[in-house]
Amino acid sequence: MRRENLTPARIERLRPRDGRAGVLCDTQVVGLRAVAHPGGTRSWEVVKKLPSGRVVRRRLGQILRTDGDAIEEVRDDARRVIEALVKGREADAVDRRMTVAQMLRRYAETPGRNGPAKADDTRRGIEYVADRLLGRLGEALASGVTQTEVRALYQRLRGESDTPHRANRAIGNLRAAYSVAIESGWIERTDNPAKGIKLGREKPRERILNPDEGEVRRFLEALNAEPCATQRDAVLLALSTGLRKGDLLRIEWEWVDVDAGRIEIPALSKTGDRHVVKLSPSALGVIRDRASWRDREILRLRRDKRYDRAEIVERFVFPTTRPGKLRRSDGHLTDIRYAVRRASDRAGIRDLRPHDLRRTFGTLAMAANLSPELVGQALGHRRGSTATAAYQAAAESMKADVGRVVGDLIERYSKGAAS
Repeated sequence: MRRENLTPARIERLRPRDGRAGVLCDTQVVGLRAVAHPGGTRSWEVVKKLPSGRVVRRRLGQILRTDGDAIEEVRDDARRVIEALVKGREADAVDRRMTVAQMLRRYAETPGRNGPAKADDTRRGIEYVADRLLGRLGEALASGVTQTEVRALYQRLRGESDTPHRANRAIGNLRAAYSVAIESGWIERTDNPAKGIKLGREKPRERILNPDEGEVRRFLEALNAEPCATQRDAVLLALSTGLRKGDLLRIEWEWVDVDAGRIEIPALSKTGDRHVVKLSPSALGVIRDRASWRDREILRLRRDKRYDRAEIVERFVFPTTRPGKLRRSDGHLTDIRYAVRRASDRAGIRDLRPHDLRRTFGTLAMAANLSPELVGQALGHRRGSTATAAYQAAAESMKADVGRVVGDLIERYSKGAAS
């Protein structure tokens, strides 16, 4: 673990190594660390050994800026936290004034335990709860909220809608935010007031592209007309691999082995497990097309002296198509919902979302008589997952030889170099 003066250039170069987090320790504030997680995100941490011998770790948040001013601001925060810890005033290392809304917004910006940053739609959902749903509870101090107040919030939200979905999401986000805030030392309390709230039962979403109704064929034909090649290829790979959107869009070229026809993801966003994706011929064709485009694009960018953009294209399989709006992605694409919507609208398919492509992959694999264990492994499910069983139930109602049909269609409609 190396100790160097933290500079913008050194932080930008910080990368995980051999599937483990890369760590850079500051020389000016001993205990302050910049951490590059295997999932692709980076965060600030304070690690301090107390006189009692106990080691305390405090997360200060995700690394969103690396300029000199941002580094000095983090150093000031780290000094305050370390001083309080050394003097035995751990309570002073927390923010006594943090409101519930502020806690939720900070949680939205915080990477998960497994490293990857929250997907844009996940972050927007959390911010929506903080800004629009909490009401007066959002202004209350997070350290003083009671379970009765949280239950009252749930009952209010449940009464405003015919389904429990919105109320369930609000309490779920609140529960997760409190768990992270307590564990990370943002607030001074040990109990989670959002735990123990009984949530309403939701009807599980079952939407897939149904081959018996020609939806797979129509969708892929419409997708072939997608004007943005990066978005088109990402959607094709989503359907071909069944990866979750967040894991798919942050794939780095160093994870891809074209000769072996596979992608090795160091840590899945949901489970933190290492995951190997074996690529079908059509999916491998998408990767090869993107590699050809990458090489041409890097040459063009370097010729134009756009070196920062060239680094992003060299790193990610799906670099952002809007380089001026990197925000939290580190430079990769963050959403494919508009490409999915454009293709489904052209195909006359209603109510299709990006995650439905993953559900389609699982259901079609089951319909092709693959074992639940193999399908679960391909989807990154842990053993005994109820999600795998759900795909199996959906597949039993299908008649078509969907494994062959989908393979042929993807091979046919994924031709063409990325641009």
